[in-house]
Amino acid sequence: MQRRVPAVKPTSAHSRLSANASRTEVEVKFREGSGIRLRGGALSVIPSVSSVGAVAGVSLPRQAASAADLAQVRSALAGVASIRRTFVTDEASLDASTRETATRSQREQADLNLYYRIAVRPGGTVDAVVDALNALPVVEVAYAAPVAAAPPTPDYRARQGYAGASVANGIEALYAQTIAGGNGVNVRVHDIEYSWNRTHEDVAKLATALVPNGTPSDPFADSNHGTAVAGQIAATSNTIGVTGLVPGATLRVTNAYNTQRGYDLANSITTAANGLRAGDVMLLEQQTAGPLGSCLSDQVGCVAVEWVPAYYDAIVSATSRGIIVVEAAGNGQQNLDDLAYGPTFPGGRADSGAIIVGAGGAGGTGCTTSRTKLWFSNYGRRVDLQGWGECVTTTGYGDLYAGTGVNQWYTGSFGGTSSASPIVASAAASLSSVAKSRGTTLSPREVRTRLRLTGQAQVSPGTGRIGPLPNLRAAIGALGTAVDSAGPIIGAIRYTPTVGKQIGTTYPEMVTWSANDATGVAEYRAWLSTDGVWARLPLATPTSRSVAITVGPGHRYQLAVQAVDTAGNWGSARLTTTFSAGIAQETSAQLTFSAGWTRKAWSSASGGFLMSTATPKASASFTAFGSTMGWVAAKGPTKGVATVYLDGVLYKTVNLYAATVSGRVIVASYAWATPGTHTMKIVASGTAGHPVVDVDAVVGAG
Repeated sequence: MQRRVPAVKPTSAHSRLSANASRTEVEVKFREGSGIRLRGGALSVIPSVSSVGAVAGVSLPRQAASAADLAQVRSALAGVASIRRTFVTDEASLDASTRETATRSQREQADLNLYYRIAVRPGGTVDAVVDALNALPVVEVAYAAPVAAAPPTPDYRARQGYAGASVANGIEALYAQTIAGGNGVNVRVHDIEYSWNRTHEDVAKLATALVPNGTPSDPFADSNHGTAVAGQIAATSNTIGVTGLVPGATLRVTNAYNTQRGYDLANSITTAANGLRAGDVMLLEQQTAGPLGSCLSDQVGCVAVEWVPAYYDAIVSATSRGIIVVEAAGNGQQNLDDLAYGPTFPGGRADSGAIIVGAGGAGGTGCTTSRTKLWFSNYGRRVDLQGWGECVTTTGYGDLYAGTGVNQWYTGSFGGTSSASPIVASAAASLSSVAKSRGTTLSPREVRTRLRLTGQAQVSPGTGRIGPLPNLRAAIGALGTAVDSAGPIIGAIRYTPTVGKQIGTTYPEMVTWSANDATGVAEYRAWLSTDGVWARLPLATPTSRSVAITVGPGHRYQLAVQAVDTAGNWGSARLTTTFSAGIAQETSAQLTFSAGWTRKAWSSASGGFLMSTATPKASASFTAFGSTMGWVAAKGPTKGVATVYLDGVLYKTVNLYAATVSGRVIVASYAWATPGTHTMKIVASGTAGHPVVDVDAVVGAG
């Protein structure tokens, strides 16, 4: 079963979601297994629901919240006005859906019933509540609740070339419409946003498309953005206006904003997902604030919505059910490979399975060079595909044709990742529909991989990766061939004190890992986080499976490794748990010595002293909680042999003899697969002629 990576807590209330975030509401996600539920307006612990995200029959570590945990939470919330569940589906139904999804996908699911919205009292501050909650062990993450950001409309001009032939920078949708299923007839496409004109003459499906999340509200009172997106996807195939890329698809829309709860994207996602089936498409026409930039009127710093933990977990739930989720990458001018976003976007968490879309040039008169990254588009290896981010002709706005009123409005200048995403969503719907017509339901990852592998390559990728433009003719033509859609799976990451190296105030460790992939690994990437700050680790070669690091006391560390295979599939990053490093000197209470040892001063020893013995069978034991241990000793002509035992089992014999004297040397080390309480025992052999064995220090991490 694939384990779920928890959300990473921000280091302060100002480090994340500070822009375009509510100043009156906080969103909190409690620890998996805590069993915290809302009863009678107050939080209680229900231990019987502690494992809803686990696969049935698979034992996963779970710890229900204690009375002390609950008391801490109530203290942190003493000054709030109210608390409510984030996801409004009833608890039992949401738990049942989570269990079913976990069992079917063999992927541990987030317990969505552990998300809550907290209203701060007038005079209180969101930052204070966020900081108080994030300080509690029972809280997985707390953050200021996101609010809606207005969609942009870049000023470009063109027509529906995006539907046409690949030689003209189109996605071959017109060709696909001649193939059985290619017009989307077998799938539903569900758009989540707002601003639809449900009486537009050319998007008749909007009249019956609404699946509401609460009472719909349009914070921008615009009626254009959603209309433009709907026109790209499903405008009626007729002789007026425009024709959608998949006019045969069933169109559904859900409001991201409602009068009851305001901006409510989390529930919009689950509302949409509950009405979809495997092979259907969900389009997230939204962006949110990340850790860089304001994401306000200039949109700098806006990123794909899965950056927000609640949205990410809801998306994972949808893709785990076989729903193809398409997200706008955002217009924030952001490199999503920047370490501010974690070793991998979002925050080092596993691949959500969604397709993230960047904005590319349309080509032609008055438009940017075909398939080049547009200046505003976010980019990075997590961005899978591109669509036209400019010069899109569709319904709404009225700058191309205004007719007699809003029901006849058309535009020739719709743009941004807002226009790019419906193009990719339509391509996904067309390919999925063709496959269904042939008796096959493609998984979200297979759709993503097939569109990427058969697409038209990005022009000038050195400006930032946004992926290829879909080519439906090629993708449909390759449906009969097998495709590797799974990225490499990284095995356990071990970090072991490096034998033969000397320690100082820090010490060296060797990090090693393995990977499993059907087609072979083309490249690894590794990162080290020190006190929450990530840095890329330089590998000797692209396929190296080890790297040296240096660690020391007083810091918290975390490692991450990701790989891409020869087919171009990036696997999810594997992260270790956070760990600290320690250097236990010879006087540590964790070290115990039998008779026969003497403490000696030596300037070359770690800390200036070491314990020494020449007595046969004299022993030293070190017991601590962690995952690695390393014995530090002196080497030289008087030094002899010792036997090392780990948890009572013979590990190895170590010969400390050397022609020249050296101190502070790691002479034996070991890394366990998981942290725990372990014991290293060192027994002197009493080697004839050079019997001395020293214990200078023990290093370790966990």
